[in-house]
Amino acid sequence: MISKEKKQKILQDLLANIKKARAIYFTNIQGVPVSDLNELRKQLNIINAEAHVYKKTLLNLAFVQNGFGGGLADTLLGSVLVNFAWEDPIAVAKTLSSFASKKEQFILLGGFLDGQEINSDTIKELATIPAKEILLGRLVGSLKLPLSRLVRALNTPSQKLVLALNAVVKIK
Repeated sequence: MISKEKKQKILQDLLANIKKARAIYFTNIQGVPVSDLNELRKQLNIINAEAHVYKKTLLNLAFVQNGFGGGLADTLLGSVLVNFAWEDPIAVAKTLSSFASKKEQFILLGGFLDGQEINSDTIKELATIPAKEILLGRLVGSLKLPLSRLVRALNTPSQKLVLALNAVVKIK
């Protein structure tokens, strides 16, 4: 049994994590081997994310204190792993979705993204979004295309004038 002081410390840490996380994802880990969970934690650490297991009553209390509403413990089934995304919520969603596709016992339950509640389908949709670098490349390409067309359109009349003058010079 955990002492009251230790529960208060865990609650304070949980409250701090909830406030600083960009996204929080809940997953059911019932039946998943600890070695696999340790591998998942290593993958999450690489992308600046963390995963912790908390008692559901402490989770519910922490989310109520942070203004997310109650009833959280009722929707979380089985043993729950709480995944905190500190920087890139999409990378964490990709990692969790990939892990869930390999381990059928690992189930995405839902979570919070920028303060808004999301379900497991939303997490799967986030996982399909291309990486940030690819999206930036597409943005640059879409910005470049109209500019290159404008330059080509502005150059065309002057090129035609030069060709016409060259033709006149050849004739004379």
